[in-house]
Amino acid sequence: MYEFEDEVDLREVALRAIDLAARRVAGAEMTLTSTLDEDLPPVRLDANAFTLAVLNLIDNAVKYAAEGKRIELGLARRDDRVVLSVRDWGAGIDPDEHAHIFERFYRARAIRLKPIRGSGIGLALVQHIARAHGGDVEVESRPGQGSTFSIWLPIGGKS
Repeated sequence: MYEFEDEVDLREVALRAIDLAARRVAGAEMTLTSTLDEDLPPVRLDANAFTLAVLNLIDNAVKYAAEGKRIELGLARRDDRVVLSVRDWGAGIDPDEHAHIFERFYRARAIRLKPIRGSGIGLALVQHIARAHGGDVEVESRPGQGSTFSIWLPIGGKS
């Protein structure tokens, strides 16, 4: 299903996703900034699938955090992992819903009350891609304080 490539520069994958999302971000009158560590080890992954996961996180920030007007993408090494994070300054997500937002077709209560299109598939897909690569995705969010979604991958590739 996935075409794992050896020695992928995750910075290049992140920059590709940023480039692909630029028009959507600008169209929403938002800004996307990035902080990408320079000295990251290469990882084994399917670059197209991982790009799709990052695009989903950026797209969610555009859709659900438009009032925050900015998105920040980070890429860094943390111990034996490489972590890509997408942060927004939107409405945030109730902690009671954190365990459910990665379920297929689940949409947070606050979102269901707004006229925002979506199927509830995006975060389930992000989680599937991360886990297929031996990693996972996590969320840090509180109502009124925005959200940070982080995909982590093990250094050295899928276990």
